[in-house]
Amino acid sequence: MRRFIDQYVDDKKSDATFSVNQDMLLGFELLKAISRDLSTANYKQISNILNTGMYGAFSGTVVEKGTIICRARTNRCGPTYFKSEKDLTYISDPNVLARMQYYGRANLPAQSIFYGSLGSEQIPMAHLTSVFECSDRYRTRDPAIPYAAEEEIFSCGIWRAKKNFEVVELVFSKDVLQNNPYVSHRLEMYKEALLDMNPDFRKHCIEILRFMSEEFAKKLITNSDDYKISCAYANLIWSKLKLSGILFPSVQSGYHSFNIALTPRAVDKFLQFDSAVMVRVKYKGFEMFVEDLYRLKSNSSKQRFEWEHCPTRHF
Repeated sequence: MRRFIDQYVDDKKSDATFSVNQDMLLGFELLKAISRDLSTANYKQISNILNTGMYGAFSGTVVEKGTIICRARTNRCGPTYFKSEKDLTYISDPNVLARMQYYGRANLPAQSIFYGSLGSEQIPMAHLTSVFECSDRYRTRDPAIPYAAEEEIFSCGIWRAKKNFEVVELVFSKDVLQNNPYVSHRLEMYKEALLDMNPDFRKHCIEILRFMSEEFAKKLITNSDDYKISCAYANLIWSKLKLSGILFPSVQSGYHSFNIALTPRAVDKFLQFDSAVMVRVKYKGFEMFVEDLYRLKSNSSKQRFEWEHCPTRHF
């Protein structure tokens, strides 16, 4: 339930030795001040604060074997546009990466990270969450204004976890806690796991967890600079904790489901490609409708997709 950066540096430390010093408190206050306007914030400064003064307890969870993870891509060219798993998974083309000169929620400019979506009790089908996340029309909507009659098409890759693996969970933002009872329960479990800690350090850990959860649940994004803190924290996790994934809220689903960020190495190690589906999203008035259009044939390989029409199915 909890993991420590220090644990990977000095395994001999006992829980009682973890404490909060002045540098940690000042660093956290500085980080909160920086977060108010990230447009001119220096990424290296943020990274240094996190690396030198933000030691604390992480909340960890296990992605169980068999878990479905989906990743949607906008499709404007029909069933022949995505031809293999390579087209739907993380970006590996160095020329494409070189053009990605922006921060993401968990990636640096030109850094390849696999972003996928999971199902939940509220949204059982993971590919629906991935469509919410990928849709420009849905993301930029004004809830007070009805949709014009229009549509979008997406291709969704579907992977399964081939073994259990551990990720950091940063799902404890205020909006998520209000919308997802399971997350409220997880937060209480986390607090209980820290009861044997120094009280000041315990408080510090909880504050960091809540702050970083808010960074990973930001809804109002003006430009990629707004991701500098979450990106720096993700890269701290990749480098110091040696963990390969972060679970965070799906903002576009109204915080009713979850997304996951994985390093390419983690995808290759823990995920197995299962299938793919092409869906159409229709918008009209205040509603959106999702229907399956194509799926991979049963004998299709991940190296060469062969599509077939789906039986009509609406969501």
